[in-house]
Amino acid sequence: MSKARELAELGAVYDSGALSNRNVIINGAFQVAQRGTSATGVTAAAFNTVDRFQYAEGSGGGSAGFTISQSTEAPDGFGNSFKFEVTTTDTLTGGENCLIRTRLEGQNMQRFKSGTSDAESITVSFYVRASVTGTYGVQLMLGPSANATALQSITVNSANTWEYKTLTFAGSTSYAIPNDTSRGFDLNIMLDSGPDDLVAPYTFAAGVSGAFRAPTGQANFVQNSGATFHITGIQVEVGTEATPFEHRSFGDELARCQRYTYVVKGDDDDHTGYIGYSESTTNARFGVLHPVPMRAAPSFTLSGTCRAQGGTADSANFTSGLAIISPNTSHTGACIRVSGTSNLGAADRGYNLQFKADGSSLTFDAEL
Repeated sequence: MSKARELAELGAVYDSGALSNRNVIINGAFQVAQRGTSATGVTAAAFNTVDRFQYAEGSGGGSAGFTISQSTEAPDGFGNSFKFEVTTTDTLTGGENCLIRTRLEGQNMQRFKSGTSDAESITVSFYVRASVTGTYGVQLMLGPSANATALQSITVNSANTWEYKTLTFAGSTSYAIPNDTSRGFDLNIMLDSGPDDLVAPYTFAAGVSGAFRAPTGQANFVQNSGATFHITGIQVEVGTEATPFEHRSFGDELARCQRYTYVVKGDDDDHTGYIGYSESTTNARFGVLHPVPMRAAPSFTLSGTCRAQGGTADSANFTSGLAIISPNTSHTGACIRVSGTSNLGAADRGYNLQFKADGSSLTFDAEL
């Protein structure tokens, strides 16, 4: 096919905006996994591996257990996928649900013109590879409280084979997505659901509010020990046709992810890069400049061991006692306060915040 023909076809498919920035999904090719590449024994909703995507549950999700990972199993043109493997089986009952979820800011979803008579169609596309064939649900939720939802289904036809899926949802003319930093749009990939939540696919106009739903005939993925489910190349865009996946550089994708979470990692004697001073012989403060402006002032977690390092007056090692000082915390920076340690010198001496155990990390979290 000639280049002119390719451009003409792309122009016909996407005639309401630029050819870049079509995909509202962040990390849809699962390049970024700041928290880690694998998590075992996952039995509750959490962000634990790939950025911006999480395992989620409804009504407790039963007692199913998973190993969740950033996998190198991927279709041509992709390097990674998001993988679920069932390690503890369960038969879901009532309104229990197991699903993959990503949430997006309302201010980034205004292109869909939700809540107006000109509401745009929403097209979802992705690659899927599953050991359990059959029907799987794809649900959209709009608004901070999932005020409006819509449901469609895809069919996995062949076990352990990459298949490309596309779905188009009619836009919502009745619900406007808030134009702010709050939750504005959820994409849910249903892995399994109890019988109370199985329904025929529906549109936003006929939809339910604030509830997980799966299509009648939803595959019972979590009933199968060792079952696997891979997904990658997730794209959500304006229009009625799926365009080729919008690949972004790793650096671009990482920066987008760091708006919601970033992790500083290190081993014994590695410096975090945070400089501060002692308030007293037991307390110290360290200034933090976030790598990108975050969605909101973040929460903060230390995993491992740190110390305040200052030449001849290093503090004792500590694994707790750190806190972000909220009056000095914003979406652009923060102040970390260490309290109740020992061996600091007099007040107003300069210090570095240093890791003192292999595999230590500091996590700043502003997820939706």
